[in-house]
Amino acid sequence: MQNSLVIVLLAGCSVMAVQPADVVRFSMEETKAKEQTNGVDISREETKGRKPKLLGSFQWKNCGSPSKELMVVESLSIAPDPIAIPGTIKINFTAVFNKTVDAPLQVDLKLEKEEFGFWIEVPCIDNLGSCTYSDLCESLSQATCPLPFVQQKVPCKCPFNKGSYKLSNASFNIPTSGVPTGNYRITANLSVKGVFVGCYYIAATLTD
Repeated sequence: MQNSLVIVLLAGCSVMAVQPADVVRFSMEETKAKEQTNGVDISREETKGRKPKLLGSFQWKNCGSPSKELMVVESLSIAPDPIAIPGTIKINFTAVFNKTVDAPLQVDLKLEKEEFGFWIEVPCIDNLGSCTYSDLCESLSQATCPLPFVQQKVPCKCPFNKGSYKLSNASFNIPTSGVPTGNYRITANLSVKGVFVGCYYIAATLTD
């Protein structure tokens, strides 16, 4: 599964889906130029020679029932605010797995972009947008865990054993991104064989 915008899911859900080589890669390498989806342009923009974009107004919340969830993110902070892209971010989070979570870990992702005051859902095209990923564990199995995760003994691939985990002052580089500016929000529902694992909502604004 490629991390895109989608810049934040993963700064936020980074926590759940990190790319290899000590870098959180929020890119849209696979997106076709000038692609239109539901009237929302999620194509790459030409970034050469442009000043860094700014990602700010970051918000997150649990959109499920923490008392019933197998995974509960207790705290999450991302600095600085706003984040310059390209640039470096620092992530702190604490999470609790009330039971061991293993494959198949399904992720139902809903990505929306605000257009003229209305929230438009971005369809799933080329594995980007509002997609269902049948098994995040399989996608993560080929990844190399980022050094901060290894050093602080935080798992980045399945199984996620029962217990509490904390990541402190972990630095990641965000490369140049072609994601268009605007307001975005993402809802991620996680489940294993129909059993609810967790639900998380993330919102952020990308500006020039």
